[in-house]
Amino acid sequence: MDLSILMTHTRTRPINQRSDHATVLYGNQLIIFGGGNGLRALDDVHKLDVTDLNELEWRE
Repeated sequence: MDLSILMTHTRTRPINQRSDHATVLYGNQLIIFGGGNGLRALDDVHKLDVTDLNELEWRE
């Protein structure tokens, strides 16, 4: 199992911390779905365009 933490600086507020989520890299988009925050299950989708690592921006 590969466990990594990506420490980045983004132009927008980062998404909330979560565990047990699904993550996929699709083209230049890092897509995160669901998971949990310790209190409840999450069913949101967020994406991060990683084309330019100096211009990272989260979108819901």
